[in-house]
Amino acid sequence: MVTGTGQLDHLEKLALQLSPREQLELLVRIGRHLGVVLEQPAKELVGSAARILRAAAPSPHLEDAAVSEMEAAIAAGRRPVRTVGGFDNGAGR
Repeated sequence: MVTGTGQLDHLEKLALQLSPREQLELLVRIGRHLGVVLEQPAKELVGSAARILRAAAPSPHLEDAAVSEMEAAIAAGRRPVRTVGGFDNGAGR
């Protein structure tokens, strides 16, 4: 079996000998085959969408007290909004 670009070059030469309709049919068959071949391994690739969704699917169980504590910490850490910027009314000079 020829591998790499040599295989693709050989396939391209053979495909050019086909009629346009036969070339299209070949592309459809190759596409179907690649879809089947790539479907399963893609699920196992690190960083793939399927793996990320699978990892994110189970939501963590949080106690009500932990949620309340987090909301209180967020509220305590809020700073007031500044309505006057450093460049307003000459304050930045």
